[in-house]
Amino acid sequence: MLYSKAHFAVRHAAANAGRPSLHGIHFKADGSTEATDGHILFQVKAETPDDDEYPAVGGIKSSTEELVPFTMPLDACEAIAKSIPKRNTRYMPVLSHAALDVAETNANGKARFVTSDLTTTTPIESEKIDGTYPNTDAVIPKIDGKCAFAIDLNLLVKVAKAAKEYRAGTGGRTNMIAAKFYVTDDMSPIRIEIDDAGDTFTAIVMPVRV
Repeated sequence: MLYSKAHFAVRHAAANAGRPSLHGIHFKADGSTEATDGHILFQVKAETPDDDEYPAVGGIKSSTEELVPFTMPLDACEAIAKSIPKRNTRYMPVLSHAALDVAETNANGKARFVTSDLTTTTPIESEKIDGTYPNTDAVIPKIDGKCAFAIDLNLLVKVAKAAKEYRAGTGGRTNMIAAKFYVTDDMSPIRIEIDDAGDTFTAIVMPVRV
């Protein structure tokens, strides 16, 4: 089973305190990845090349076994993400992925990955995290028939930066800033508002077409 750097982006939502079972990336049977700290959840489902396209390196063999879901610690996930070769015309596209040894990973308490650029091969093994991972599918809202809008996330970064500076200027908490989003339809301006006992921060963000 192959994973690109995109699959490891979910690690930014993983917990670093509290429930130990949330201190890493959860690898699902369908090849997707997810991470949550109980307040935010990231999931990635991404197309990958067929397993048999990956070169025979590091002892990884293609397997028809279904992956038994597991959770891998953050430090190991960081190491894998860093070792995946960048997309480059010198490399075969399939090399911009980490290969998981499904059979070996299913068989014991360790997960085994390999990355390679055909010059250097890096095997990474890690103990799995014990504990039951929550059923995240149960908390993901259904979107059928709901109003949806698209925002350039770079603009939200600007909103968050300005909101934090505003909150600091009013003497309020900056570790948690609650904002209300108002929208009338999918192509109307989005109004973002923070109300601090009479002081108000308002941001208007234009939606984008996708």
